[in-house]
Amino acid sequence: MAADKILAPRRTAQITLGGLPSQVFSNWCESVSGRLNGIEGEGSPEGLIDAPRFWLYVNILTDEVYLKRTRLGDTSGWLLLS
Repeated sequence: MAADKILAPRRTAQITLGGLPSQVFSNWCESVSGRLNGIEGEGSPEGLIDAPRFWLYVNILTDEVYLKRTRLGDTSGWLLLS
């Protein structure tokens, strides 16, 4: 399975431990939140910002939106969407 895929916790996985989120559930929540919120920065991310595939980046100076097309570990592969 690719590292850039978000997998839901197994049905049998414990999601709380003593009233707090388990590590598995906490990791899943962080992954989903990061994917939904994306990344913000000043300027183009190309060659500078690394992110998992399919993450969004917003240039807060111009409101341009970019989509990451390559896997985590590669700072290139950003596609300008708007």
